[in-house]
Amino acid sequence: MLLQIQTQIEAQNVNIAREQTKSQWAFEASYGYRQDAQNGASRADFVSLGVQVDLPFFNKSRQEASIAAAASKMSASETDFRLKVNELAANAEVLKSRLSALSERKALYETALIGETQQLSEAELTAYTTDTGDISDVVNANLKQVQVQDDLLKIDIERARTLASLAYLYLPTHAHFSNKE
Repeated sequence: MLLQIQTQIEAQNVNIAREQTKSQWAFEASYGYRQDAQNGASRADFVSLGVQVDLPFFNKSRQEASIAAAASKMSASETDFRLKVNELAANAEVLKSRLSALSERKALYETALIGETQQLSEAELTAYTTDTGDISDVVNANLKQVQVQDDLLKIDIERARTLASLAYLYLPTHAHFSNKE
């Protein structure tokens, strides 16, 4: 948004520089009321008319340089805008790719790993209660189950961060101001 405004400002500066190459005319008219002199003599009022013409013939190279400089600034501003748009688009693509990978990981955890660790934990507990397993195996299986749930929670947190970043890039800028009104 700011870069678009900067580009519009630079475009107006080019228009101003072009306008300065044109001749300028000014018409002036004034009326002056004069009081009587101190000795009582009457003094006449006066009217003046004037025409002023500014012909920019002799400084043409300076004006052309001014137009070229303004056009260069506008071009640089447009380039900055395009670069920023491309950068934001690349960031959005990276975030989309990250979101896709995180969603796949989450699906893997939910469909396979949580069930497997839960089954392992139950099997180790059953083995321990029938005196064929060791308590350390039960504890390790339960720790593995907690670790998988913790990893799943971290994936959910990272997905939420990625979604927030994508929302920041894709939502209109005026949505940020609507909360203040």
